[in-house]
Amino acid sequence: MPSTLNNETITAITTPLGEGAIGMIRISGEKALDALHQLFIFSHKNTEPKEFVPEPYKLQLGWILDPKTKKNIDQVMAVYMPAPHSFTGEDVVEFHAHGSRIILDEIIRLLLALGTIRLAEPGEFSRRAFLNGKMDLSQAESVIDLIRAQTTKSAQLAVEQLQGGLSRQIRSIYEDIMYVTGYLEATFDFVDDDVPPIPYDELEGKSSKARAALETLLSTARTGLLYKQGIKVVLLGFPNAGKSSLFNALLQYDRAIVTSTPGTTRDAIREYCDIDGIPVLLVDTAGIMKTEVEIDQESVRRSLQAIDSADIILVVFDSTDQKGSQQFLAELPDHVRELLAEKTALVVVNKVDEQDSAEAESFPQFTLFSFSQIAVSAKAGQGIEQLRSTIKHLATGEATSNTEDLLITNQRHQHNLEKALGYLREGEAGLLERREGDLVAVDLRSSLEALGEITGQVFTTELLHNVFGRFCIGK
Repeated sequence: MPSTLNNETITAITTPLGEGAIGMIRISGEKALDALHQLFIFSHKNTEPKEFVPEPYKLQLGWILDPKTKKNIDQVMAVYMPAPHSFTGEDVVEFHAHGSRIILDEIIRLLLALGTIRLAEPGEFSRRAFLNGKMDLSQAESVIDLIRAQTTKSAQLAVEQLQGGLSRQIRSIYEDIMYVTGYLEATFDFVDDDVPPIPYDELEGKSSKARAALETLLSTARTGLLYKQGIKVVLLGFPNAGKSSLFNALLQYDRAIVTSTPGTTRDAIREYCDIDGIPVLLVDTAGIMKTEVEIDQESVRRSLQAIDSADIILVVFDSTDQKGSQQFLAELPDHVRELLAEKTALVVVNKVDEQDSAEAESFPQFTLFSFSQIAVSAKAGQGIEQLRSTIKHLATGEATSNTEDLLITNQRHQHNLEKALGYLREGEAGLLERREGDLVAVDLRSSLEALGEITGQVFTTELLHNVFGRFCIGK
């Protein structure tokens, strides 16, 4: 089993910055228990800190004591988790203190003053958990995905990976490729021995099975990355078209100020919403119009800037203001027209509740390029669910993965799976053409290496730095 690179004991605050009921400090390493002995006094016994013997895995009420001044710093709950049965696989001590930044910083100061403990680096606790065999690399990456999840669905996908769902599938594929590789390598490692003929049909069957499994996993990447990374949807239109009302309706709460006065929104407003599990960053923009007023010109500039990075643009029209809508279309800058033509966009005709039934049947006057059109009333809630469904459909495109299955949600995993599949296809072609076993084995070994980098069976210091460097210090 791998071990940590050194015996240093590390510590960090593991709860977010700011005021809170509880703040937690974690210590991991061979000096963790010593730190507990030097700083913690058990509440119900008149003992010096060094005399305290903790019961493992049980929270104990007590006080943090400054060894020099003999003053109590805070009343805390302390827990000791001996190796190897802890998150990191090392001796771990946690102090659950009051959530004052002043108090937490003071406890950290006392720990560092012992001279045997240093501050943890970003992701170092999780890194030690990986190095000590408590989780593989894909599981470690799921920890940060879980912390950063924007929707229930993205959290669910992270939990599934944390539980080893991806690891099990990778392991199964790895074993099939390893079987083929091992058999081929045996034929040229022992060329002078009496080795039976290579069972090409059996090896081709194993290779084909592994290839199909890789292709299935890769087919889920678009959907999986969508649930993890989400999309950006920008609302664009003429002043008073109802963009802010539509923004609030999609969010399902009042975030943007809505008035009957045109130009209420001066700057882009951004907020996340959950559309059937997809994290959607909604951006409400100022109305597009020609103006000589400097602040309005800046508002328009920022609106146009927002659409540059949009995944989907909702071009909002007011069904009761055909004159304003035609003015919007006439004044739309050429470069914006070109950008819209390249983007995924949807025409949203708003305020249809203010039209009579005959007029509300269709709105040909709001046709823009060949975009689809949907009629809604943000105020009355009419058509909003259909709009949400349409946004999801535009986002997913042709992706048809069953969202109940395991999904690839990590670009690093996707890249390595593509590499593994490419090498495996070369190896499979070699089997079909009956190439020399050592030549085929080279491709298969490369495929195994690419898979091993996903789970951490194969890793470099640079790879670990890239993975764990994205973590926060307390994780």
